[in-house]
Amino acid sequence: MFDLGRLVAMNRIEADLIERAGDADVAHARNAVLHAFRVHPSRPQRLLLLDADVGVPPAAFAALLTCSEDFVVANYPWRDGSDRTACTAKSDRPMNGPLAAAKNAGLGCALLTRDCVNRMAAAAEMYRPYGMPYGEEPARAICVPGVRNGVWEAEDQSLVRAWERAGGTVWIHTGARGLTHTGPREHRMADRAVASIDGPSGGPAWLNAVAEGRP
Repeated sequence: MFDLGRLVAMNRIEADLIERAGDADVAHARNAVLHAFRVHPSRPQRLLLLDADVGVPPAAFAALLTCSEDFVVANYPWRDGSDRTACTAKSDRPMNGPLAAAKNAGLGCALLTRDCVNRMAAAAEMYRPYGMPYGEEPARAICVPGVRNGVWEAEDQSLVRAWERAGGTVWIHTGARGLTHTGPREHRMADRAVASIDGPSGGPAWLNAVAEGRP
C-alpha cells in the first residue's frame, strides 16, 4: 500500500481510502465498499479493489490505470503454492491488446469505473447494511454469493457475473505482472501463467479498496 500511495502522490492522482477491515462477511464488506464508492462526496471515477493479502508492484497498478475498459483485473497466484491462478481467460475470445477476456476472476486487484458499478447497481436489490459509511441511503446487493445452476458462486464470481449480466466483459491485464499472494508463505506467479486458459479460479480473503479520481 505504501508503494501504491507513493505512485498516486507522484502522479497527482486524487484518491481516497475506503477500508472495510474486521468484517467477517466478505460479500457484505465488498458490497459496503461498492456502496461507499457510489455515494462518495467527491464522485471518484474509478475504484481499485485491493485485498490486504495481495501484493501489487507499482508497475502493475500503473498498467491497470492505462486501460479504458470498465472492469480490469490483474492476475495473481493461489496461496497454496500450486500453479493455479486467481484468474482464467476464455479460450474462445481474441485478445484485446494486452487484455484477455476473463472466464473467472479473483478480485484481489481489480479496477472498476463508476459507470460499471452504477450499471451493476441498477439491476441489484436494495438493502441496508450495518456500519455503512457515507450516509443512510440504502445500498445495492451487487455481490451476492450462492448456488447458481448447481455450482457454488463465491463473492468474486458473483460480481463478475453481475457485470456480464449488465452486458460487460471482465478483462485480465496480461501486462500487470509480479503480484504476490500471502498465506503461510508468500507465493509468486510465473510469467507464463499471467493469463492461464480455462482453469480453476480462487477468491481472496480480506478487502481494502482505493477510490481513485481523475488526475
